[in-house]
Amino acid sequence: MKNMVLKARRSAPVGLSPNIRVRARWRIAALVYGLSSAATSQNGVSHWGEHSSYADGLLGPMLIIAAGLGLLFVPMSLVSLTKVRNADTGAASSLLNVGQQVGGSIGLALLGTVAWSAVANNR
Repeated sequence: MKNMVLKARRSAPVGLSPNIRVRARWRIAALVYGLSSAATSQNGVSHWGEHSSYADGLLGPMLIIAAGLGLLFVPMSLVSLTKVRNADTGAASSLLNVGQQVGGSIGLALLGTVAWSAVANNR
């Protein structure tokens, strides 16, 4: 888990630096690239078995997920806060934060429901 956090911290400035002077369509392209790389590497995590080791089964996909999320969150903040008046930046930023928190809560609730259904059906 520590490797994933470090990789996300290293890839976040990479997501920021090309987005300072580019148009919104390129920021959206960075969003799509970050989201697709994080989503496709979930497939690698799903193939991790009971006999797989951490280095060959989990480390690679986790680093790709971290890089994708690092490239995702910075452009997402830039796109959502573009063309917001200075008086409304606090409200726009808090709305972005609330959206991330609620989305994470709903995703975790769905994941828990699916996992519990899988456990209950295998008894």
